[in-house]
Amino acid sequence: MKTTHQIKRDARELWRTCIANGAVDEARTRVVVDRIIGTNRAGVLAVLKDFARRLRLDAAKRTATVASAAPLDAQLCADVERALTRLHGGPVATTFVVGGRMLIPPRARGRSRIRMMMRHTWLVSVAIVLLCAGVAGAALYVASRPTTVTIAAGPPNSEDAKLVQALANQSNTPLP
Repeated sequence: MKTTHQIKRDARELWRTCIANGAVDEARTRVVVDRIIGTNRAGVLAVLKDFARRLRLDAAKRTATVASAAPLDAQLCADVERALTRLHGGPVATTFVVGGRMLIPPRARGRSRIRMMMRHTWLVSVAIVLLCAGVAGAALYVASRPTTVTIAAGPPNSEDAKLVQALANQSNTPLP
């Protein structure tokens, strides 16, 4: 059984053999795939899967859709195609679209971070338990702190002083 590193290395080598003049040659690709299928070696399916992924990414990299509100003239279309070819260093399949949904961005292909995080449910559940324990500990700390009461009483032998003395006797706390 091949490791992931070996599979990716083999697929990358196959992909490089299919490149001719800076682009993927379809005839070479067909020959390479036929030969790989005919070998019956271990890990062929995984290598072909990664090889297909590389071909798909290369095809997506070499395509462009240009959307405009009004139709573009032929000269402007040719200029855009030349600029894209120069920018990407090879031929780019360009499609010109008039109108449509120009301002709405295409949906992201990757998974959202929340969905990726939810794949690790045990990690999320441990994080929730730790969060709850922290909140409970903070609440217990705030609720059980000692409280200091400061009372200002008038002169000795006044009614305020007698009231404070009675409260101190009830709580068995000596007065300073």
